[in-house]
Amino acid sequence: MLMATVGDLALTIVAYLAVAVLRGSQWGLQRWNAWSIVILESVAIALAIAVESFALATGRWSYTDAVPLMPGTRVSLLPVLQLVLLLPLTFLLARSLTARFSPPSGSQARGPQP
Repeated sequence: MLMATVGDLALTIVAYLAVAVLRGSQWGLQRWNAWSIVILESVAIALAIAVESFALATGRWSYTDAVPLMPGTRVSLLPVLQLVLLLPLTFLLARSLTARFSPPSGSQARGPQP
């Protein structure tokens, strides 16, 4: 489970960096536009397909016959949906927490006064 968690963290970082390169370094903290969402979801789909394809090709895991597959692929629809849903939710939560716990804009952090 630890390796799966580290892998998910790595996928999240890759997704953030991909969108940051195309949208700007602080995109996650700004209001998202349609282009940001399209980029993020495209990256999520590509990452999920790449990871699943690699794992299937190397025999790291396999699926049962009951697993729904993405049309035209051997990849399960479930991990793709997982990244498509969880990556935006992760970044929205991070933005919300950052806004909640950051000092108001315009204020300056003050150190201890003598």
